[in-house]
Amino acid sequence: MIRSFLFIVFLSLISIGSFAQSDKYIFHDVVEGDTKYSISKEYHISIEDLEKFNPEIKSGLRLNTKLLIPKELMKKNEEPAPTKTVGPGFTSYTVKAGQTLYSIAKEYGVSVADIRKNNPQLADGLKAGMILNIPPKAATPKETTQKKDTGDKTHTVQPGETLYSLAIQYHVGIADIKKLNPELEQDGLKVGMVIKIPEPREEVKDEIAQQQAQKAYYIHVVKKTETAYSISRQYELSLDSLYLINPTAKEGLQIGQELNIPGNRAPKETIVEKPAERLNSDEGKEIASVNDSSSQKGEDENYFLYKVKSGDSFYSLKSRYNVSQEELEKLNPEIKRGLEVDKYIIIPQNGKAEDVKWLDKLFAKETKTTPIEAPSDNKKFRKDSLNTGGEVITQVPEVKFEDTLMVNTSKTYKVGLMLPFNVVSDTVVQNSSAIEGTQKVSLDFYNGLLMAADTLAKQGMNLDLNVYDTKNSLFHLQEKSKEYRQKNFDMVIGPLFHKNVEYIADDLRKQNVPVISPLSKSVDVAGRPNLIKCNPGNAAAGQVIADMLNTEYAKARVIFAYSSSEAESVQQVRARLLPRADSNRIDDITFTKELIERNVLKDMMAPGKQNVVIIFSEDQVFLSDLISNLRLMRSYDIAVIGPSKLLKIQTLEMDYLNKLNLSMPDANYIDYNDPKTISFIKDYREKYKAEPSQFAFQGYDVGMYFLQKLWKNGKYMMYHLDDEQPMLGTGFKITKDAKGGYQNDFMYLTGVRDLTLVKLEKK
Repeated sequence: MIRSFLFIVFLSLISIGSFAQSDKYIFHDVVEGDTKYSISKEYHISIEDLEKFNPEIKSGLRLNTKLLIPKELMKKNEEPAPTKTVGPGFTSYTVKAGQTLYSIAKEYGVSVADIRKNNPQLADGLKAGMILNIPPKAATPKETTQKKDTGDKTHTVQPGETLYSLAIQYHVGIADIKKLNPELEQDGLKVGMVIKIPEPREEVKDEIAQQQAQKAYYIHVVKKTETAYSISRQYELSLDSLYLINPTAKEGLQIGQELNIPGNRAPKETIVEKPAERLNSDEGKEIASVNDSSSQKGEDENYFLYKVKSGDSFYSLKSRYNVSQEELEKLNPEIKRGLEVDKYIIIPQNGKAEDVKWLDKLFAKETKTTPIEAPSDNKKFRKDSLNTGGEVITQVPEVKFEDTLMVNTSKTYKVGLMLPFNVVSDTVVQNSSAIEGTQKVSLDFYNGLLMAADTLAKQGMNLDLNVYDTKNSLFHLQEKSKEYRQKNFDMVIGPLFHKNVEYIADDLRKQNVPVISPLSKSVDVAGRPNLIKCNPGNAAAGQVIADMLNTEYAKARVIFAYSSSEAESVQQVRARLLPRADSNRIDDITFTKELIERNVLKDMMAPGKQNVVIIFSEDQVFLSDLISNLRLMRSYDIAVIGPSKLLKIQTLEMDYLNKLNLSMPDANYIDYNDPKTISFIKDYREKYKAEPSQFAFQGYDVGMYFLQKLWKNGKYMMYHLDDEQPMLGTGFKITKDAKGGYQNDFMYLTGVRDLTLVKLEKK
């Protein structure tokens, strides 16, 4: 009896102890996708405290284990609950992922400003799970007068934060933050730095709300196949503008998410306008403006010449002149690459576009068009004369119009090659073994291009190659500019450096001379329609990485590891990611040496799930430390996408990179087992008694691609750069920049597999 009583007392004490334990702690079951970082954020405690109460997780999390979470620390660190507004008619609303203040205000029929007034917690930004007090639609509660804090706030910079994100968070301008913190101009933004935050300016804070109140926004609903980049291109917005208006988009898109698009960028189909009265003399004005004698004489009444204006598109021309894109391209083959402002095109006199009834549109009823005769040779020749800047020729040459598009392949093409040889004599020395630096790069590139020229000459191309030493001097180019213009080049390759090649492109623009920038990464093609940039930029690499994340790593946890100077590269990738159901599984970390030493990266790894780390950095110490730390995390499934510089770090063994399944976007890749590569190396050795460098391969590739395009297409070369063509060491996928000029978007995808560098197939 006594034993039974003691046993019951013992059980009671255990129950009381368990109750006391549960009163102080809560239990968290580790599930797939959890990390120390995500758990610490969920319960508002530090990772150090989490490990203190659960020492077994210092070596990593394990699925289905229970963790103790101290309630006392949770309450101490928890953000203060938002003050509830008391008043009749208020609604309590929980924010969902992907929502914006605008969409919530629209749903409840109130203004964004009213929601802000009654929810002071919005000063830290809108977050999923936040509870908002929505005022009644009919009446807005009176604003409570508060004492204004005249002192500036301070903010401790956290990993992943940028000046842009802080400006959004505090509703201030980036310039305002820099003004209060002059040290940012010299040192940049660093993790742990304490900076001053100015008082929000009303014009910045309420800019979006005011525009929304004026119905200045069009709502775009995100579709499955869309990315932030494709949406920005669709509406001709910069990514910065898209993110400024839609801050949540920067963290990843979700299918069905509503984005605000400025009203002036809305699709034309959604804007109802009164059609402008179309004058019968419109076409006559176009003809009269160019003194077209054939039109004045009443000839060619079925066609007229039209000068392309800024903002014109195939759609607008179809709406105005009732002519399809196919008809226009048939009459003007040169516009297959796009319309060019200030160029003349031939348009048929089809009359005003017929108003089609809505029922006919519904059933796709075809409208009949009366076939008309082809335009006269006089009209076509007149157009070519105007577009090439030549004199007006009233007599028609005795050739058919189609012949003007045929290229005379027996013509001798004059090409300028401009490189910084920095030589004293007029003769270029072809043996590069005794020279270094820029001279060696120039000579190797020249040797490779010369081999391409020899190859094409054997195939029948007549080439007059004029080689110039730029001496890497802009002043020297300016002195020689008149001589260059008088040469009447068909094409120019070089110079190497961006300021020099931009000057040459500007100087030869009026002569429509294509200028090829072979090596520079920083050359600006905007506003230079005759300039072609061969070296792919960050956007091309970002597209390759995004394609991998959208296909091979669609369900992986994604971690961006980068130095603060590489934020733009990260944005290029993020903007191209397809909507992900698990967008919260994308982390953005600005890494420093201190963070690597604290092993923060390990705390963010998800056990039982694939983790992919994208590295943006060229710093050798940073890369070496980061890869070494990742290698030690053997219990996690980790893949790495990083720069090709990783292969050049001697302290990183190939075995490290192989186990991390390293993948790399790269502009250059040479397959030494390719028969064409073997043949090139053999010929190069025989000709120059030396081994071809990477720049020799690039010279050969640039020569073979562009000289052959010139030979086969003549003055229409720029309209035939739409193919994707891998070469020996590089490749070309030339695209037209929206602001003018052309850039190369070709990138290889390489990787370390089975301890060997291989070319991977892009999906």
